[in-house]
Amino acid sequence: MKARRLLILVAAIAAFVPGHAGNGTVSVRGKLLPDLPEHLEYAEKDIQRGEFSDALAHIDLVLMNHMRYRFSFEKVSEEKQIECVAAFRDAVALWERALGKELQLEEVAVDQPAEIIVTFQPNVKQQGNEVAGYVTWRRRVVGGGSVPARMDMSADVRVRTVMPGGETMLLEHMRHTCAHELGHVLGLDDSPFYGDIMGPLDLKHPVTDFEATELESLRAVRAEAEQVREQVLSKPH
Repeated sequence: MKARRLLILVAAIAAFVPGHAGNGTVSVRGKLLPDLPEHLEYAEKDIQRGEFSDALAHIDLVLMNHMRYRFSFEKVSEEKQIECVAAFRDAVALWERALGKELQLEEVAVDQPAEIIVTFQPNVKQQGNEVAGYVTWRRRVVGGGSVPARMDMSADVRVRTVMPGGETMLLEHMRHTCAHELGHVLGLDDSPFYGDIMGPLDLKHPVTDFEATELESLRAVRAEAEQVREQVLSKPH
Protein backbone atom coordinates (compact mmCIF):
# COMPACT_ATOMS: atom_id res chain seq x y z
CA MET A 1 0.00 0.00 0.00
CA LYS A 2 1.39 3.40 -0.94
CA ALA A 3 1.94 6.03 1.72
CA ARG A 4 -0.63 8.32 0.15
CA ARG A 5 -3.32 5.74 0.80
CA LEU A 6 -3.14 6.09 4.57
CA LEU A 7 -6.46 6.87 6.17
CA ILE A 8 -7.61 10.36 6.99
CA LEU A 9 -9.67 10.58 10.17
CA VAL A 10 -11.34 13.88 10.94
CA ALA A 11 -13.93 15.07 13.43
CA ALA A 12 -16.23 17.99 12.80
CA ILE A 13 -19.05 19.56 14.78
CA ALA A 14 -22.21 21.54 14.39
CA ALA A 15 -22.02 23.98 17.28
CA PHE A 16 -24.88 25.59 19.12
CA VAL A 17 -25.65 29.27 18.63
CA PRO A 18 -28.23 30.74 21.03
CA GLY A 19 -29.45 33.33 18.54
CA HIS A 20 -28.76 34.93 15.19
CA ALA A 21 -25.41 36.66 14.80
CA GLY A 22 -23.74 38.70 12.07
CA ASN A 23 -21.39 37.17 9.54
CA GLY A 24 -17.72 37.98 9.14
CA THR A 25 -16.50 39.53 5.90
CA VAL A 26 -13.21 37.74 5.20
CA SER A 27 -14.18 34.07 5.29
CA VAL A 28 -14.91 32.08 2.15
CA ARG A 29 -18.23 30.27 1.87
CA GLY A 30 -18.18 26.64 0.72
CA LYS A 31 -14.59 25.73 1.58
CA LEU A 32 -13.61 22.18 0.66
CA LEU A 33 -11.93 19.74 3.01
CA PRO A 34 -8.33 19.31 1.81
CA ASP A 35 -8.52 15.60 1.04
CA LEU A 36 -11.08 16.05 -1.74
CA PRO A 37 -8.81 17.94 -4.18
CA GLU A 38 -5.93 15.72 -3.03
CA HIS A 39 -7.76 12.59 -4.21
CA LEU A 40 -8.46 14.30 -7.51
CA GLU A 41 -4.76 15.12 -7.86
CA TYR A 42 -3.83 11.50 -7.07
CA ALA A 43 -6.25 10.30 -9.75
CA GLU A 44 -4.66 12.53 -12.38
CA LYS A 45 -1.18 11.25 -11.46
CA ASP A 46 -2.42 7.66 -11.61
CA ILE A 47 -3.66 8.24 -15.14
CA GLN A 48 -0.23 9.47 -16.18
CA ARG A 49 1.27 6.23 -14.81
CA GLY A 50 -1.37 4.08 -16.45
CA GLU A 51 -2.78 3.01 -13.06
CA PHE A 52 -6.42 3.33 -14.12
CA SER A 53 -7.93 1.20 -11.35
CA ASP A 54 -6.25 3.41 -8.75
CA ALA A 55 -7.43 6.55 -10.53
CA LEU A 56 -11.06 5.40 -10.52
CA ALA A 57 -10.88 4.54 -6.82
CA HIS A 58 -9.70 8.06 -6.01
CA ILE A 59 -12.44 9.54 -8.18
CA ASP A 60 -14.99 7.41 -6.32
CA LEU A 61 -13.81 9.07 -3.10
CA VAL A 62 -14.42 12.51 -4.55
CA LEU A 63 -17.88 11.68 -5.89
CA MET A 64 -19.15 9.09 -3.36
CA ASN A 65 -22.20 8.80 -5.58
CA HIS A 66 -23.65 5.71 -3.91
CA MET A 67 -23.47 5.28 -0.15
CA ARG A 68 -25.59 3.32 2.28
CA TYR A 69 -26.68 4.50 5.71
CA ARG A 70 -28.42 2.93 8.66
CA PHE A 71 -29.73 4.16 12.00
CA SER A 72 -28.82 3.49 15.60
CA PHE A 73 -30.51 4.87 18.72
CA GLU A 74 -29.27 5.24 22.28
CA LYS A 75 -31.87 6.02 24.96
CA VAL A 76 -34.30 7.53 22.46
CA SER A 77 -38.03 6.83 22.76
CA GLU A 78 -39.83 5.14 19.87
CA GLU A 79 -41.88 8.28 19.29
CA LYS A 80 -38.74 10.43 19.06
CA GLN A 81 -37.05 7.86 16.81
CA ILE A 82 -39.69 8.52 14.15
CA GLU A 83 -38.82 12.22 14.20
CA CYS A 84 -35.07 11.46 14.10
CA VAL A 85 -35.47 9.27 11.02
CA ALA A 86 -37.58 11.95 9.32
CA ALA A 87 -34.91 14.56 10.04
CA PHE A 88 -32.14 12.50 8.46
CA ARG A 89 -34.24 11.52 5.47
CA ASP A 90 -35.03 15.21 4.92
CA ALA A 91 -31.28 15.95 5.03
CA VAL A 92 -30.61 13.20 2.50
CA ALA A 93 -33.28 14.60 0.17
CA LEU A 94 -31.76 18.07 0.53
CA TRP A 95 -28.36 16.83 -0.63
CA GLU A 96 -29.75 14.67 -3.41
CA ARG A 97 -31.66 17.66 -4.80
CA ALA A 98 -28.61 19.87 -4.51
CA LEU A 99 -26.12 17.54 -6.21
CA GLY A 100 -28.39 15.84 -8.71
CA LYS A 101 -29.33 12.31 -9.68
CA GLU A 102 -25.71 11.09 -9.56
CA LEU A 103 -25.81 11.18 -5.75
CA GLN A 104 -27.74 8.28 -4.22
CA LEU A 105 -27.85 7.75 -0.47
CA GLU A 106 -29.55 4.45 0.25
CA GLU A 107 -31.16 3.62 3.58
CA VAL A 108 -30.64 0.02 4.69
CA ALA A 109 -31.85 -2.11 7.59
CA VAL A 110 -30.00 -2.12 10.90
CA ASP A 111 -28.46 -5.53 10.20
CA GLN A 112 -27.15 -4.56 6.76
CA PRO A 113 -23.67 -3.22 5.94
CA ALA A 114 -23.48 0.55 5.49
CA GLU A 115 -20.80 3.17 4.95
CA ILE A 116 -22.59 5.69 7.19
CA ILE A 117 -23.84 4.86 10.69
CA VAL A 118 -26.20 7.51 12.11
CA THR A 119 -26.64 7.44 15.88
CA PHE A 120 -29.17 9.58 17.71
CA GLN A 121 -28.62 10.04 21.45
CA PRO A 122 -29.76 12.49 24.14
CA ASN A 123 -26.39 14.23 24.60
CA VAL A 124 -23.43 14.75 22.30
CA LYS A 125 -20.10 16.26 23.33
CA GLN A 126 -17.00 17.03 21.30
CA GLN A 127 -13.80 17.67 23.23
CA GLY A 128 -15.87 18.30 26.35
CA ASN A 129 -18.18 20.83 24.66
CA GLU A 130 -21.90 20.44 24.12
CA VAL A 131 -22.56 20.21 20.38
CA ALA A 132 -25.57 19.51 18.20
CA GLY A 133 -23.70 16.73 16.44
CA TYR A 134 -20.44 15.61 14.95
CA VAL A 135 -19.04 13.12 12.47
CA THR A 136 -15.85 11.13 12.27
CA TRP A 137 -14.91 9.59 8.96
CA ARG A 138 -12.28 7.70 7.03
CA ARG A 139 -11.67 8.20 3.34
CA ARG A 140 -8.92 6.18 1.64
CA VAL A 141 -8.00 3.92 -1.27
CA VAL A 142 -7.07 0.32 -0.49
CA GLY A 143 -5.54 -2.33 -2.71
CA GLY A 144 -3.49 -1.58 -5.78
CA GLY A 145 -0.84 -3.58 -7.56
CA SER A 146 -2.02 -7.18 -7.94
CA VAL A 147 -5.20 -6.39 -5.96
CA PRO A 148 -7.69 -4.07 -7.71
CA ALA A 149 -7.81 -0.69 -5.97
CA ARG A 150 -11.11 0.40 -4.44
CA MET A 151 -12.43 3.20 -2.31
CA ASP A 152 -12.83 2.59 1.43
CA MET A 153 -15.11 5.09 3.10
CA SER A 154 -16.87 5.00 6.46
CA ALA A 155 -18.51 7.62 8.65
CA ASP A 156 -19.96 7.71 12.17
CA VAL A 157 -22.55 10.49 12.58
CA ARG A 158 -23.77 11.48 16.04
CA VAL A 159 -26.82 13.71 16.53
CA ARG A 160 -28.28 14.81 19.85
CA THR A 161 -32.00 14.69 20.66
CA VAL A 162 -32.04 16.83 23.82
CA MET A 163 -30.74 20.38 24.23
CA PRO A 164 -28.22 21.09 27.01
CA GLY A 165 -30.99 22.80 29.01
CA GLY A 166 -33.22 19.74 28.82
CA GLU A 167 -35.63 20.80 26.10
CA THR A 168 -36.11 18.48 23.17
CA MET A 169 -34.33 19.07 19.89
CA LEU A 170 -36.94 19.84 17.27
CA LEU A 171 -37.05 18.10 13.90
CA GLU A 172 -35.77 21.33 12.28
CA HIS A 173 -32.73 21.39 14.60
CA MET A 174 -31.87 17.77 13.90
CA ARG A 175 -32.41 18.19 10.15
CA HIS A 176 -29.90 21.07 10.01
CA THR A 177 -27.43 19.03 12.06
CA CYS A 178 -27.84 15.93 9.88
CA ALA A 179 -27.42 17.93 6.67
CA HIS A 180 -24.34 19.65 8.16
CA GLU A 181 -22.65 16.37 9.03
CA LEU A 182 -23.50 14.86 5.65
CA GLY A 183 -21.81 17.90 4.14
CA HIS A 184 -18.57 16.90 5.86
CA VAL A 185 -18.92 13.34 4.57
CA LEU A 186 -19.31 14.74 1.05
CA GLY A 187 -16.29 17.00 1.42
CA LEU A 188 -17.30 20.44 2.74
CA ASP A 189 -15.60 22.15 5.65
CA ASP A 190 -17.33 24.15 8.39
CA SER A 191 -18.61 27.59 7.47
CA PRO A 192 -18.54 30.60 9.83
CA PHE A 193 -21.67 32.00 8.18
CA TYR A 194 -24.97 31.75 10.02
CA GLY A 195 -27.58 30.76 7.49
CA ASP A 196 -25.33 28.18 5.83
CA ILE A 197 -26.03 24.46 6.14
CA MET A 198 -22.33 24.13 6.98
CA GLY A 199 -22.57 26.97 9.49
CA PRO A 200 -23.37 26.73 13.21
CA LEU A 201 -26.82 25.63 14.36
CA ASP A 202 -28.88 28.66 15.32
CA LEU A 203 -31.67 27.27 17.51
CA LYS A 204 -33.94 30.19 16.66
CA HIS A 205 -33.29 30.02 12.92
CA PRO A 206 -32.36 26.46 11.83
CA VAL A 207 -31.38 26.42 8.18
CA THR A 208 -33.70 24.71 5.70
CA ASP A 209 -31.76 25.05 2.43
CA PHE A 210 -28.39 25.99 0.96
CA GLU A 211 -27.23 29.53 0.34
CA ALA A 212 -26.78 30.27 -3.36
CA THR A 213 -22.96 30.11 -3.32
CA GLU A 214 -22.49 27.50 -0.59
CA LEU A 215 -22.05 24.58 -2.98
CA GLU A 216 -20.07 26.20 -5.80
CA SER A 217 -16.70 24.70 -4.86
CA LEU A 218 -18.15 21.24 -4.18
CA ARG A 219 -20.03 21.20 -7.47
CA ALA A 220 -16.89 22.36 -9.29
CA VAL A 221 -14.64 19.61 -7.87
CA ARG A 222 -17.31 16.99 -8.55
CA ALA A 223 -17.66 18.18 -12.15
CA GLU A 224 -13.88 17.97 -12.60
CA ALA A 225 -13.89 14.48 -11.10
CA GLU A 226 -16.59 13.39 -13.56
CA GLN A 227 -14.41 14.65 -16.42
CA VAL A 228 -11.43 12.69 -15.12
CA ARG A 229 -13.61 9.58 -14.81
CA GLU A 230 -14.68 9.94 -18.45
CA GLN A 231 -11.01 10.33 -19.39
CA VAL A 232 -10.14 7.08 -17.63
CA LEU A 233 -13.05 5.13 -19.07
CA SER A 234 -12.20 6.27 -22.59
CA LYS A 235 -8.72 4.74 -22.39
CA PRO A 236 -7.99 1.11 -23.32
CA HIS A 237 -7.38 -1.01 -20.20
